[in-house]
Amino acid sequence: MSWLQKTSQGDLSWVLSPPGTSSMVGNEQQISMEGNIAIYKDEYGSYRFVYFLNNEPISGLQVVSKDGESGTIANVYTVPEYQRQGFARKLVNKSREVFSNIEHNKHLTDLGEGFAENT
Repeated sequence: MSWLQKTSQGDLSWVLSPPGTSSMVGNEQQISMEGNIAIYKDEYGSYRFVYFLNNEPISGLQVVSKDGESGTIANVYTVPEYQRQGFARKLVNKSREVFSNIEHNKHLTDLGEGFAENT
């Protein structure tokens, strides 16, 4: 179990899973692949932004949206050996291209608060 997986939020590695393989999100479809970033969307307003390096998912960001214009960052996960290298920040930047307004979830762990302050 990685350092991040030991946080109070538990195992967030599902954020990297291929569409349709995680029970944590609904039936997803890939809506785009731009450079190294794939974007998936389900019918309930959950969007996942996944960063690929050498064809392997290494960082993921889940954004939830009621209207498709404003979104809330719900979950972020980066494989431990790639943490603090800017991959999650790239995903936040991509989400800002998709949504007119992005905010962070109000219920953050200490790690989440640090991430929110820097993105």
